[in-house]
Amino acid sequence: LSSRSLTANEKSSRIFNIDDLVQQTKFSKSEIQFIYRDFKLKCPNGILTEKNLNEIYSQIFSCGDTTIFSKHLFSALNQQNRLSSVLFLFKPSSASQQFDNSLSSPPLAKNEINFKDFLITLSTLTRGTLDDRVKWLFNFYDINKDGRITQDVKAN
Repeated sequence: LSSRSLTANEKSSRIFNIDDLVQQTKFSKSEIQFIYRDFKLKCPNGILTEKNLNEIYSQIFSCGDTTIFSKHLFSALNQQNRLSSVLFLFKPSSASQQFDNSLSSPPLAKNEINFKDFLITLSTLTRGTLDDRVKWLFNFYDINKDGRITQDVKAN
């Protein structure tokens, strides 16, 4: 954990309304609270980085090198992060709509994943439709992001 203080943008990117998360995922409040506690244990600053992810996977799969897998997984997770930021720009606003820091904050750095984006991805993979899961997995295996999975990609 860094000793430097967080900027206003960093703080706002870590604040989420649990009711909004329930609506955006297929998890209950108690499930989200449980997942959040574990996320904060692994990522005390509230941000998942590629390094954090590799450390987590190396603990789970201690028999081999998890660097390449972690890199590809982080890339797929991070694409969800960038997509969430883009979708915010097109979200219709309403004068009666409550101000929500998690949706109005500027996007995170491209090498950071916040809890909301992590949770949405986890929800997709564990409780999403077959179509949603296949699309996510295709994105995961489309390592060079050219819209195709080739023999060269499968070899990696």
